[in-house]
Amino acid sequence: MEQAIRWLNNPGADDKGLGQRAIALIVEEGKRVADGLPGHQKADILRLCDEVEGLANQYSKLCAAGLAHTPEAQEIARKLNAKLHELKNQIQSAVVSRVVEDFIDISTPLKQFTEAVNVPEGTPGRDQNFNQKAANLQAFSDRASKTSRMVAAGGSGGNKKLAEVLLASAAQIDSLTPQLISAGRIRMNYPGSKAAEEHYNNLKDQYADTILRMRTLCDQATDPADFIKASEEQMQKHTLLCEDAIRNKVPQKMVDNTSSIARLANRVLLVAKQEADNSEDPQFTSELLNASDKLQNSVPSMVLNAKSVATDISNPANSSHWRDANKNVSFSLDGIKLNFNF
Repeated sequence: MEQAIRWLNNPGADDKGLGQRAIALIVEEGKRVADGLPGHQKADILRLCDEVEGLANQYSKLCAAGLAHTPEAQEIARKLNAKLHELKNQIQSAVVSRVVEDFIDISTPLKQFTEAVNVPEGTPGRDQNFNQKAANLQAFSDRASKTSRMVAAGGSGGNKKLAEVLLASAAQIDSLTPQLISAGRIRMNYPGSKAAEEHYNNLKDQYADTILRMRTLCDQATDPADFIKASEEQMQKHTLLCEDAIRNKVPQKMVDNTSSIARLANRVLLVAKQEADNSEDPQFTSELLNASDKLQNSVPSMVLNAKSVATDISNPANSSHWRDANKNVSFSLDGIKLNFNF
């Protein structure tokens, strides 16, 4: 980005095409990230890529003709500068939101698939249940590896080694998932086979380790302030879904969304503690660790109160206690945000 802006600010200087190349790389990054996005987000980033490319071509032609200092060229440079920043911000925002959302729950797809594998022979709907849970696991894996590739393309901050590890993790999940599903089917069909059980458990452990490593790398690759902001937005969304569950008296929905809030809070804690470990400012470290402790201590009470709600969802006192505990989680998160200049 710096190279591109330097070219726009010093059009007369010969930078041997580096500025133009820098813009092309940002556009390329945008297109790679867009590949992993849903409808409107994808369209927005691709539109910006086209606009940046068009303005860059116009500006380059004017520079080549010796007209870089004309009002027309300066106006194009101004627009191009604004569009470049808009594209870069959209790329970062898209990457962070995908990382936060796609890795909220990395254990349930595997847990439910393993439960399907172990359903006793003769149980009605056994095969259909297996196929459904296998499809869920495959869909989750596809989403996770796509997000990992997206982070490698647009969220690794130019860290080539990190990008390579993220791409390797994505390739490993792509390879492991069909092997795991196949091993699960064999294990289900031959429940008495020790070899089938060991093979399945080995692949299951490999998969769990790889997914956890992938999520940790993706979380660490994103800007901590952006990550915390996106996590807070997701926690607010799941809070609204909890309120919806209370209103419509759906206990399981209450449990599921409370679990998501707790998982998001725990990921914020991991990112905050990583920042504290990396900091050389003792005051920042101390304040961040204190805020992290408060958040960590607030989560169990919120989860416990949510369980009381789920057990007796018509009791308004239970709902009131959960709301108070959940507000405490939100206030504790505010304490962490203060350390990142929100």
